[in-house]
Amino acid sequence: MQLRQARRGPDPRGRGFGIRRIATALIAMVAFATTASAAVPLAPGDILVSDSGNNSLFLIDPDTGDRTILASKDVGSGSAFSFPLEIQLPGDGSVLLADLNLKSVLRIDPTSGDRVDISPEFKLRGPRTIELDRDGSLLIADSTFDSLLRLNPTTGERSVVSSDKVGSGPPIRNVLGLALLDTNEVVAVDSQLDAVFVIDLSTGDRRIVSSNQIGEGPTYIDPFDCVLAPDGSLLVADKTIPGVLRVDLSNGNRTMISGESVGTGPRHAAPFGLALEADGSLLIVDLGLDALMRLDPTTGERSLVSSAKVGEGPILASPRRVAVVPGTRSRPGLPAWSLPAAAVAVIAIAGIRIWSQRDR
Repeated sequence: MQLRQARRGPDPRGRGFGIRRIATALIAMVAFATTASAAVPLAPGDILVSDSGNNSLFLIDPDTGDRTILASKDVGSGSAFSFPLEIQLPGDGSVLLADLNLKSVLRIDPTSGDRVDISPEFKLRGPRTIELDRDGSLLIADSTFDSLLRLNPTTGERSVVSSDKVGSGPPIRNVLGLALLDTNEVVAVDSQLDAVFVIDLSTGDRRIVSSNQIGEGPTYIDPFDCVLAPDGSLLVADKTIPGVLRVDLSNGNRTMISGESVGTGPRHAAPFGLALEADGSLLIVDLGLDALMRLDPTTGERSLVSSAKVGEGPILASPRRVAVVPGTRSRPGLPAWSLPAAAVAVIAIAGIRIWSQRDR
């Protein structure tokens, strides 16, 4: 009865208010439903960033820089992140993430944010970085064990690949970057030794291929993450220089490809994590800028992909590592969700168009 009287009487806020109010309510309902179900399988080219300030795993749109939280204490179930670091994509739709303070590697379902510890009975100590081997096992540089470990992601069992007691060569101290080679070896960047060395995965033997005593070029100060370039060289982020070096693994020589006097665009503050996109562009997580940067490795030209001023969504606060979903990116159309016919009619009358913020 009150509703009928309200409709018969004049609306002091204007005749269109009733329709606008209904449309607004429907939009809010749609927005909530879309947000609640917006989690979808990762698409080629999607960017993932771990953030220890937010203790979250971010999804970043490579074109717009928009940010969405895929997993956090408020998104998904399982252990809350404590210090998320390296990200790996095993190819089964899940995400593997090393958490330093949890002393664990977590398997994350990006469609829900749910997390499980894949090594609950074989606890790690200081998992700084992880790399997938070709057999599907996970290589883990543990700075507390001073070792390179191998973890079976299905059974959770682990074994020592290289340590002070397994293999010969220089010690493992604080490996922060790993990259798999084509020779049953892995290249490691150690920030305490200021060196790049290669580890034989069969024997555990270690040999330094580049250091401040081996090879020529800029001096390592605080080398962190690394990624293997298509030409076989190693790209290394040095947090304190700050900049990105190209390392020739055959002779140890180093060339600055991005830094204070090399390249154009926003300056590095503390480059921390690296990943290559399908077109050869290098993505750089900059801890000092709280930003994601894109670098052209041939010219040194830099641009911001996502930051407090670029892109929408939750702000990065201590981003640590970055990963890219393999494959060529394509942009799908609008999402295939539907509304009841009555809702569609009201929205059409109100003259409102609803766009998906997830797929644009």
